[in-house]
Amino acid sequence: MPGPYSDTEFVRAESDVPGPNNLYYYWHHASGLCHLAVWRPSASFKNAPVAVFIHGGLGYNPGWRAMEDNVITGKYADLAAEMSTKGWVVISLEYPTCARNASRSQAAGGAAEVSTGLSGTWEEIHPIAFWPEQPAYIALAIQHIKSNWSGIADETATLKGAELWGANNSIDPNYIHLIGNSWGGTMAMYTALQPSGYYPYIPENAYGEMDPMMPRASHRVRSVSAISPQIDFTQWYFDTGDTVPLDEMYHNDRMQAFMRRETMRRWSTLPMAWKKQSPWWILQEYHPENTQVAFNVEFFGTGIAGWEQNLTYQDWSPGSVRDDVAEGKAWVDPHNGKFQGKPLRDALLSYGEDSSAPIRKSRVAWTGAGSLGDNIFGAANYPTQMFSWLRSIGYPTQYT
Repeated sequence: MPGPYSDTEFVRAESDVPGPNNLYYYWHHASGLCHLAVWRPSASFKNAPVAVFIHGGLGYNPGWRAMEDNVITGKYADLAAEMSTKGWVVISLEYPTCARNASRSQAAGGAAEVSTGLSGTWEEIHPIAFWPEQPAYIALAIQHIKSNWSGIADETATLKGAELWGANNSIDPNYIHLIGNSWGGTMAMYTALQPSGYYPYIPENAYGEMDPMMPRASHRVRSVSAISPQIDFTQWYFDTGDTVPLDEMYHNDRMQAFMRRETMRRWSTLPMAWKKQSPWWILQEYHPENTQVAFNVEFFGTGIAGWEQNLTYQDWSPGSVRDDVAEGKAWVDPHNGKFQGKPLRDALLSYGEDSSAPIRKSRVAWTGAGSLGDNIFGAANYPTQMFSWLRSIGYPTQYT
């Protein structure tokens, strides 16, 4: 059924995408996980803006589970519902996941493992993906959405556009907002900051393309909301004795986004060049296009007692591991806002020459920010606050 949808209806079974189990595939991938779900705002709409939700947890609950309750919840579900009422198309993306570096004792039965889903098994889905492969699939999804923006019965219509939006409906590819939590936020930022052409596509007017899934548009978007993202990997500390908190992700000096638990490769010996594949380092490349992207970033992590109790933004030093456990300055919580918040805020608000550029209107908030950062938008009136910000960066008033 077409919307508008309530904050409890953003589950796969309610989406408008036709086909088996309300899933739509945006790319060919052997895992079968390159799919999305669409919630249309009404039966008839033209040039609608699009909100794309990207779940976190690169190795957790792949498939339908990730798309039902991983990111479109709480105040973000309230926002999605208000967006639907105002005419936005809402989308939830899935992507190929990585292995989860948990042991049987940590998650008995493997209920959240990248597995077949059969009770008591640890048989993994193959193929799995490793960073920075996942952002490429986010880019492909955005390219697919933008390539097939119209289902209107004229020269701009595409078969895929009609499937996605419904016959005679369309979206505006210039107004796409990404919303991701944790690794989803990291992927949203990393993808959005890459310049045009980094993720290849075929220019629409260049020549005919036989593959209907081949991207014919750029992956670039207008704005990003990132919820507790990890913006730099070079400063993370993994204790090789395997006693670090969150060792389910860091198990035995492995980082699940980069390597399997069974591999001989270790995080502590991985070259810094690999760890620089993160939003912070792409931001430092100063691509001119990035002045036109605005970010709303919220950090809810506050650090882990003992390990990080004295770690602050003043210790920010990309390219150097924060490993001073004795002084409580070892960085192990990837969501730590008091460490990441101010450096990111300063970098965004000083980006480029034009002080009125969208990126200069970015917001970075974190728990306990005080006067150093922006206020976290509260749950009580989150949609109103977000629409005000979206208006300030150029979204049409009728949608905000």
